[in-house]
Formats: sequence, C-alpha cells, structure tokens
Amino acid sequence: MGMTFHYTCECGYALPIAASSAGAVVPCRCGRQVRIPKLSELKRLAGQPTTFISIADQLRTMYLDKQLPPDTHCMFCQAKTAATLECWVECERAKVYAPGIGPTVVKTLFLNAILPFFGWFYLPLGVGVSRDAEAYGNDLVVRTPLTICENCLHRTSRTEASVRTFLRSVPLYRELLDAYPGARVGVS
Repeated sequence: MGMTFHYTCECGYALPIAASSAGAVVPCRCGRQVRIPKLSELKRLAGQPTTFISIADQLRTMYLDKQLPPDTHCMFCQAKTAATLECWVECERAKVYAPGIGPTVVKTLFLNAILPFFGWFYLPLGVGVSRDAEAYGNDLVVRTPLTICENCLHRTSRTEASVRTFLRSVPLYRELLDAYPGARVGVS
C-alpha cells in the first residue's frame, strides 16, 4: 500500500491523499475542488524529509551513467550477455486542468462519444481547448533495462503483467515499483 498524507481543505476537513494523487484536484466532502500540492510539498507539510534522492532519480542517474542493467547475466538462463530488454516504468504523469472543462462523466461522455459523431462540424477549430490550461506534476518515466540473452528474449512475454513480474525480480526495480505502486510498465 502506498503512502497516505492529509491535506486540509478550506472547510477544515483533512482529506486523506494517496501519494499518487499529488498534484491532482480532488473533491472534498464539502463540495469544493481542492488542488493538492506536489509530493515534495505534501512531505514537507507532513514533516518528512524532502532533500533525499528518490529511487527514481537514483535509477535515472544510473541509467545515464550506463550502470543499468545491474547484472551482466540473463535473468532466465544465467548466460553472460550484453543483450537487454528495454523496459520503462511510468511513475508519474502530469495532469492538465483546463478551466471550464472538468472531469465529469457528462462532459467526458459528450466530448468523447457524442460530439465526434454529431456535433463536431458545428464547432470552430479550437473550441474546448483552453489556452489557460495548467499542468500539475511532472511526467516521470524511468528506463529499467533487463539483462536477457537473445535466446530468452525471443521467448519472453511482453505483457504488462509479465514485465512487472520481471522488473520486480531486480531489487532496485522492485524498490521503484514499491515507491510508485500505481506505476505503468512497458517495453520500448
């Protein structure tokens, strides 16, 4: 289970906030839409240290320094190899909020289902796209290559569930996935 913080709404209610919701806008029980600060600010407000290097930053530095993958032997057959399966972990995704377009079911249905079939030709180009849109959070994608020999590479499943299982077998990558439990994984 991920880390939970509390962020106080204007009404005084302390909203329970999952780390994965940092930077998002969430509804309060009073009806207000509350903009949640970045994870570093949530940690600061909770009295937690914020001046540490995260596992994501550590792995990104290791990747740039060519220290990944951490092993030189195939994770399946243990043969020495330089071949890799280029994987990635999408830890965070920036959220974009545009004034006037909220994430309600009716608006989503209208914009995604009804409008394309019936009303798109009535709209001038650019309607519905706010120039005042704001992005909160950052895209955080970490490259997580796995050492897999050519023979095993051709027999390796590349489904998200399989890739997640493979990544969890490497302690550094398991730590990353534990730090970002809602992360998406994939293969380049």
